[in-house]
Amino acid sequence: AGITKATVSIVFDNSDRSRSPLGYEDCQEITVTRQIVVGGRNKYLINGHLAQPSRVQTLFHSVQLNVNNPHFLIMQGRITKVLNMKPPEILSMLEEAAGTRMYEMKKEAALKTLEKKQTKVDEIDKLLDLEILALEKLRKEKGMYMQWANGNSELDRLRRFCVAYEFVQAEKRRDDAVSEVEQIKVKITELDDNRERLREEISEMERKISTLTAEKEATLGGEIKSLSEKVDALSRDLVKETSVLTNHEESLRTEKKAAQKIVKNIEDAKITIHERESAVQKSEEGAADLKKRVEDLSRSLEEYEKEYQGVVAEKEQLNSKHQEAMTVENELKLKQKDVENVTRALQSVSYEEGQMEALQKERSEYLDLVQKLKDEIRFLSGQFANVHFTYRDPVKNFDRSKVKGVVAKLIKVKDSSTMTALEVAAGGKLFNVVVDTENTGKQLLQGGDLRRRVTIIPLNKIQSHTVPPRVQQAASRLVGEGNAELALSLVGYDEEVKTAMAFVFGSTFVCKSIDAAKEVAFNRDIRTPSVTLEGDIFQPSGLLTGGSRKGGGDLLRQLHELSEAESKLRIHQQRLSEVDDKITPLVPLQKKFMDLKSQLEIKSY
Repeated sequence: AGITKATVSIVFDNSDRSRSPLGYEDCQEITVTRQIVVGGRNKYLINGHLAQPSRVQTLFHSVQLNVNNPHFLIMQGRITKVLNMKPPEILSMLEEAAGTRMYEMKKEAALKTLEKKQTKVDEIDKLLDLEILALEKLRKEKGMYMQWANGNSELDRLRRFCVAYEFVQAEKRRDDAVSEVEQIKVKITELDDNRERLREEISEMERKISTLTAEKEATLGGEIKSLSEKVDALSRDLVKETSVLTNHEESLRTEKKAAQKIVKNIEDAKITIHERESAVQKSEEGAADLKKRVEDLSRSLEEYEKEYQGVVAEKEQLNSKHQEAMTVENELKLKQKDVENVTRALQSVSYEEGQMEALQKERSEYLDLVQKLKDEIRFLSGQFANVHFTYRDPVKNFDRSKVKGVVAKLIKVKDSSTMTALEVAAGGKLFNVVVDTENTGKQLLQGGDLRRRVTIIPLNKIQSHTVPPRVQQAASRLVGEGNAELALSLVGYDEEVKTAMAFVFGSTFVCKSIDAAKEVAFNRDIRTPSVTLEGDIFQPSGLLTGGSRKGGGDLLRQLHELSEAESKLRIHQQRLSEVDDKITPLVPLQKKFMDLKSQLEIKSY
């Protein structure tokens, strides 16, 4: 009831080191243990350490033991059956005996794993395509959002500008109103002064009129008085004569005797009375004429007074119109002067209308191009992480110019048809990092916080084995000029990294055909590794590598596209900065120009 597991062990003598399995040369014995635990679980141990069943099978395969093979042990009496086996069965048994079957099985397992991985890779590619489409959609939406955000910010800025402009215009109108109020006050003061002066003139004219009236009355009054005195005198004479006549009549009644004398006297008196009556009548007619003349003079005086009042009113009206005309003329002159000043100021501004809008449009085009190139660079950069070498400064004030970069980014392929061959010729060296000295490499490895394992090429220590010119000439003579070229001559690079480039590309020929590559690799005088344009490798030792290369040369091609995109990005960024440099000094000029233009429009209106 207390037993929970069963264990069985096999101990192998491992004293013969020449036949020892790989990795167990230092062990005198090899113990293989199998434990069966309650519940049906199995455990395998090799020399007391847990191991997977596949590792145990690999161990047996490495010493030509396959317990799963039915012919692992050939019993007595079955030799005839073994001799009668078919060739494939005999081959399988020989492979088991030779130990190569293990590698075949591993190859099959690896191929199955590759198929599974390839299936997953295909699924990932499909997902990536979907993600890329989604990413493109999101990028477009991001661009639209950025345009919307920029439009909103521009709208807010323009609104603030409009508010500021309205505020400035309101202040200007307030200042103009204050100045106009001051001018009106001055005009009112002048009008008050003119009114006082006109009042004085009116008073003076009234005094003159009263004086003239008095003189007229005095003149006319003297004549009437003299006439009245004459009338009075005639009246007294008339009364006197009447009394005399009465006395004569009484004397006539009393003195009948002197009737004839009295009749004669009466006749004389009547004649005298008639003369006196005619004189009185003439005096009365003269008085009537004088009254009529007085009335005419009075009417003329009233007309003159009315005419004088009209003249005074017209004079006041003319004075007010004259003042208004002078005011309008002065304002017109001031406005014309302001318009001339604004026009001269506008002409003095070194800014042309529409210049800023053209530059803004050009800047927007460059911004779109820069954004597209950045997206393209980001997309290309994400496809090969091994080319990017990121590190932090291992020491304070570290000179980053000592780190030249990854080999793949330090070269420029001269002929795009050789990209596949160059990528195969360089192999993993494309991802090596070039630095100036071994001390820099040591600092990067110790304190650079590297995220992946890297191989560093120090320029002062690396030893390159470039194909000698003699061998290059022999290859050219053998296969023809241009059919076999040194890989180093097909790439461009800076002179300071020449040693590293020679180390990577200096020992391989790039040939245009398989026959040329074969001749170069196996010729006794050359014997140099060669690569065809399709990526097939010929080694002088006889090793051949070739076959399908899915996406061969894509790395250098993408790096070339990335380099061109970065070059275009630098050019467009430089042009964008030039446009920004042009825009910066134009901003105050544009503001000044627009202010002056608005002032000119307002003043012209």
